[in-house]
Amino acid sequence: MRAALALLVLGTACSSPEQDTAQVRWHDYGTFVNDVQPVLAEHCGNASCHGRPERPLAVYSVRRYRMDPARTHVDEALTDEELRHNYTLSCVLSSEGDGPSHTLLLEKPLGSAAAVYHGGGDVFEATTDRDYRVLLAWVETGWP
Repeated sequence: MRAALALLVLGTACSSPEQDTAQVRWHDYGTFVNDVQPVLAEHCGNASCHGRPERPLAVYSVRRYRMDPARTHVDEALTDEELRHNYTLSCVLSSEGDGPSHTLLLEKPLGSAAAVYHGGGDVFEATTDRDYRVLLAWVETGWP
């Protein structure tokens, strides 16, 4: 269902009334750019992880994966389109769950601490990790 939601939000899927869809929770964009994007770039943007196009959460980051392959390894800020891409996917992956801390965006990087498989292993050792707390605080802004 999460993959279908991502396709729907990104406009790459045709929808019909009988498809199961969930509402995307749009979190604060300014906080994403200033606080969340740096965390994603540091912990997830490596080419061996999410810094490549075939990943459901494909993360653009400076000096790494870029929309324009000629910009790979270039030390320049992400374009607005690249930031919006990262923001949209992050919102989709943090919209569904039994609360903010139980979304894919927050459970997958905890791996074994959340009893969820993550191919890249544990990114954060515990929910007390500073960068995990940055992600959690941002996700909480979109939940009632």
